[in-house]
Amino acid sequence: MPLTVAQAVEKGRDEIARLTGQPIVSVVSCLKEGEQWRVTLETLERKAVPDTSDLLAGYLVLLEDGRVANFQRLGVRRRGTPMKEGETW
Repeated sequence: MPLTVAQAVEKGRDEIARLTGQPIVSVVSCLKEGEQWRVTLETLERKAVPDTSDLLAGYLVLLEDGRVANFQRLGVRRRGTPMKEGETW
């Protein structure tokens, strides 16, 4: 049975948290491409005080048949630094 968006996000969140040991702070996107799902997430790489200085890491997760086929760390940014218009993970 095909995954729903909610199931793809949940699977991506669970697997990246397990693989990296980092908590998920946000879901950036979830896109279906053919039979694959591309889920982009942010994890808390390093906690800081104030929290606007936290380091967040972006991850792309590719799901095939409900399983993580691969994942990629896309980069790191400070929580308080907004992404520029059109900039994506």
